[in-house]
Amino acid sequence: MPAPLIARTTFDEGNRRIWTLAQLVGAHGLLLVLADVDSIEVNVWDSEDHTLIHGPIAIMPGGVIFDALAHAGTLWTEDDIGANFAHKLDLSAVFATTEAEGGRTYRIEYEITTTSANGSGDIAVVNLATCRSMFGN
Repeated sequence: MPAPLIARTTFDEGNRRIWTLAQLVGAHGLLLVLADVDSIEVNVWDSEDHTLIHGPIAIMPGGVIFDALAHAGTLWTEDDIGANFAHKLDLSAVFATTEAEGGRTYRIEYEITTTSANGSGDIAVVNLATCRSMFGN
């Protein structure tokens, strides 16, 4: 598996959703499209003590992989081109038993398994999401 794509985001305590976006490129140097992806799995870890908080959860590729780049100038701010991977994670499910804690960073890991025809193998996308305290601490 190649080195993971790393994103860094922040969210506020009590927030209900967090986005992870990426530009995914396959083995042949072309943007991945939906037909290139077999499956996606997500896990959420506490980056400090490395405990699994949520997952593994299977995600339907059709809802997060796009055949054309999207979200440029809105959710995607890295460039003016856009992203072909966008997933909105429901934090109320992730933190159903333990609340997110301000100041902590959570590692949201996506493992994207590509089709054998694409030849890319697994692709990892990691969102290092830091929770901001609602009290400013």
